[in-house]
Amino acid sequence: MVDSAYNGDGVAVKAALANGVSADAKSPVGMTALMAAARNNHVKVMDLLIGAGANVNARDSNGWTALMTAAYKGHTEAVKTLVDAGAIIDIRNNDGQTAVDLSVERKDGETLSYFYDVIGTKPNTTPANIETQVQQNQRQ
Repeated sequence: MVDSAYNGDGVAVKAALANGVSADAKSPVGMTALMAAARNNHVKVMDLLIGAGANVNARDSNGWTALMTAAYKGHTEAVKTLVDAGAIIDIRNNDGQTAVDLSVERKDGETLSYFYDVIGTKPNTTPANIETQVQQNQRQ
């Protein structure tokens, strides 16, 4: 299931779900099918998994969530899908980073702007320089 989600194979994911495979199926390192789909911006597969009850805040062995994976890869549509489904923005991975931190690190203006719109005002868990990063990225 995780491989099918990673490859964006919605037909295989639907079949696996129909055969009773959990929407929260994991790889040996704890990557869920939702994380795998988010990694490659397979939003339709993500929608299937979320519709089947996948935990949008599940964590892998490194503490990463699907939202962190999508943010790190710069997949704004996947980020929006996850936030709309209830993903928690300020969860920290084992290195203490949030999805916003990963977007700042990547200097991803589109995703950072989206996060800033969603957050509205910066909670304590977001980087202090997010406003500056968003403004700089919008000028580029």
